[in-house]
Amino acid sequence: MGEADRSFLSRFFGWSGRAAPILCQALFVAWGTLAIYFSNLPWAVARLALAACFAVVSIWLLWLSRQRRAFIFFIALFAGVVAWWVSIMPSHHRPWRPEVAVMPRATIDGDRVHITGVRDFDYRSRDDFTVRYEEREVQLSHLTGLDFFVSYWSEAR
Repeated sequence: MGEADRSFLSRFFGWSGRAAPILCQALFVAWGTLAIYFSNLPWAVARLALAACFAVVSIWLLWLSRQRRAFIFFIALFAGVVAWWVSIMPSHHRPWRPEVAVMPRATIDGDRVHITGVRDFDYRSRDDFTVRYEEREVQLSHLTGLDFFVSYWSEAR
């Protein structure tokens, strides 16, 4: 192996060794910022402001501050965002569109399946419909076939 090959490899691994931690830090900042922005805070302005503050403070702590403790402060800040994110309870109580606002539920009792929230809408057009849900009960031993439908939820017109 020649001198030029060693020089290239040493430069490559030296650059990679410096770039990898910066890339990881950038991913942590991006994740934390997006976690705050897409959180369950009820006010869009508050989510945006907190996400921007997190991004600015994180960038300052990681890359602009010359204090040795800045990295530790960033770790504590990021750990706080992660702990808060994990503590958010999932919820279906959101402003859903009417056609997907009710989630079907199935109760299985041996061979019988009781399904509530089955969509039975009267559609006049894509956006004009009468909302109606019904309950159904089926016996699994009487099924002869099953249809599978895929709903594509898109705002595109």
